[in-house]
Amino acid sequence: MKFMNGLNGLKVAALAAAAVLTVAVGAQARTLNMSGEWFQNRGQLVDIPINGGVVYCGFGGVGEPIGIGGCLGNKPGVNATGMAVGQVMFKAANGGVPAAPQAANVTGGAPATFTVPPHAFAQNAGKQVVALPINQTVQQLATTMVFRAPGTSMSSGLSSLNWNAKFEANAHSQDSGQAARLAKSFAWCPGVGGPACAAPNLATGGVAGYNGQITYKNSNPNAFGGTMAMMSASGGYVSLALDKTAFGYPPGLPLAMANQIFGDPLNTTIFRPQWMGLGYAATRTNAFAPAPVYNSFAINTPCVPNALPPTPVSCSHITTHGPQMTFPTIPTPGAGTIMNFPLSLPGDSNINFGFPWTTGTVTAIHTGITGMGAASSETLSAMGYDNRTGAGNGRIVMVSGGVTHRMLSGKNFTALDAVRLDFTSPVPAMSAPAIGAVVTLMLLAGGYMARRTFAGSQS
Repeated sequence: MKFMNGLNGLKVAALAAAAVLTVAVGAQARTLNMSGEWFQNRGQLVDIPINGGVVYCGFGGVGEPIGIGGCLGNKPGVNATGMAVGQVMFKAANGGVPAAPQAANVTGGAPATFTVPPHAFAQNAGKQVVALPINQTVQQLATTMVFRAPGTSMSSGLSSLNWNAKFEANAHSQDSGQAARLAKSFAWCPGVGGPACAAPNLATGGVAGYNGQITYKNSNPNAFGGTMAMMSASGGYVSLALDKTAFGYPPGLPLAMANQIFGDPLNTTIFRPQWMGLGYAATRTNAFAPAPVYNSFAINTPCVPNALPPTPVSCSHITTHGPQMTFPTIPTPGAGTIMNFPLSLPGDSNINFGFPWTTGTVTAIHTGITGMGAASSETLSAMGYDNRTGAGNGRIVMVSGGVTHRMLSGKNFTALDAVRLDFTSPVPAMSAPAIGAVVTLMLLAGGYMARRTFAGSQS
């Protein structure tokens, strides 16, 4: 009986030690395996990188959960092409920028804090070209962009405020990259700021039509999030099919074409941060050079109208274009005839506002007009989630929003990014104290069995 009482005491002590060890592991720094994917949406129909082109992923809120295949959730409104989209949802056919499986540092628990390793996300797919057959203006999108994230303090355009990609509870008040943020839930407008912008059309920024709104709502008391920037190099161009009546030509003529370059397509070594996830109301600007307007263009096999993905593969790619257009000849009484001048879209610039990562709900709205004078509004909305265990294993999806205003044309745009991260425990490697504890228990168990055998031989 004394021996059994001693064995029971040993069991209680072992369980208590195991409980203490579990608590200690939950609190101490540890390493988990991390993988994931980063989805970058610049409006409903543009995904950067292109990765196969845009496809439908659901209607009326029915579709893939956000973060699984890149579908960002309900997007009601009217998109930039004037198409009433209701709650139709889009995604990139081949997914986002991947994060290959690798080690990540994790601390604490419920929810666990983690740091994403530098350049965990990376993609260099070379030139990608896709048509947008449900867009009335964009004939073709082409990019040669190179991506890697998160950046480091040595990356162009970053500082110690937003380069270390640390994610934690109450990030709105703890993260140095969000120092200007006053609350975990807010509404913000360009030129008005936050945390209480009542409507997107109140955003002026000193420029008429500077209309946009970002709202963050987080009912989760831990307010998990952080800041992390996607670094990109190179660029691309958007090929715009233009109605010649906008330039003073009579109706009924074939469409004109302009290739609007963004970024620096010839540079693949200088990386700069995107504005999404960069910080609270983080501002980035980018310029667009003047673009010659050509009087005609030709394509290969036309795409099936309104079909996504573009069908057949590589359809509606531009093969040639005609000479550069000139302004119409305008006879002026008493002054002869005004000479024709080459016609170009004027240069312009974007001012972009980006916001942090959150597991809450983000809504990005813009209102205004398109460059051709048509009404344009758009709403993108997505909600993150945290399905990890207290120790940090499992899936977390975080979202970030942003708005853009094009300075001269007056166009407005919305943006919404999502990051999906999966954490798993590596195959456990036992520490020296743990090995010693197991050996001790095995010896005690062996002694107990030997004693039973010896006692049995005496009966």
